[in-house]
Formats: sequence, structure tokens, C-alpha cells
Amino acid sequence: MALSLDAPIEDLKLSNRLRNVLRRRGFDTLGSLLEYDYMRTLRGFGPAARAELARALEANGFALPVNSSSSDFTDVAEEVSKLRGQMEASFQKWTVQIEDFELRIRELTANAYSHACPNPPCEICGKACFRSSRSTANSLCGTA
Repeated sequence: MALSLDAPIEDLKLSNRLRNVLRRRGFDTLGSLLEYDYMRTLRGFGPAARAELARALEANGFALPVNSSSSDFTDVAEEVSKLRGQMEASFQKWTVQIEDFELRIRELTANAYSHACPNPPCEICGKACFRSSRSTANSLCGTA
């Protein structure tokens, strides 16, 4: 028996999870499902749910609508641009942190292998002091 656009979504025999997601989003009838713009994101409606819905619609002689208006492409392009900006900012942040660590490693390595330390050993622990461009002379134990 063919389904009408007024048929409830339960007639599609969807999984409980998908049916609940659709109900919570206000889809009550087959017609409301077919009117939705599937280019937009819908929480809880990922690739697996989309595939399940597409199979159920196809089994009943319908298909998910393909929305390709220019505003949809503009929205997607804006989202991609936004994500690229976030990625670039994150990349720059991590690059600065990595450069700071590399500088610190070079400083520690240079001081660890330095034979002519102008600083006297620590009076408490006896270890050689090191000098960093970011701080004054400190002993390895951190007491000086």
C-alpha cells in the first residue's frame, strides 16, 4: 500500500532511535520529512540515520529531496571558511608552543654540555647552575 504525505512517520518502520530523533525535531508526517532542507545539520541525524531514512523512503516510492539552492552552497562555503580560520588559528597557536619547547630544549642541551660554566655550583645541592635567556641563573634543584 502506498503511503500518502499525511502518513505518520511510524509507517516508514524506522528504528526507534531515528523515529525519536525525528519526532523530537518536529517531524510528524511523511510530508514534513520531505519538506526539510537536508543540507542543514540536524543533531542526531548523521550519515547512518540519513541512509536509514533514505532506504525507508525509497522502499515506499519516495526519495530524500536534493536541495541545491545557491543559499545552501553559500552556507556551506561560509562554514568551510569558518573552519579553515579556526584551523589556521589553532595551527599558529601550536606552532608557537612547539617553537618555545624547541628553544627550551636547545637552551637546556647547550647548558648541559657546557664545560665552562661561569656560575658556581649550587651551595645546597652542588649541581652546576644553568642560565636561560628567560631567567637568571638557577641551580638544577631550583634553589638558587
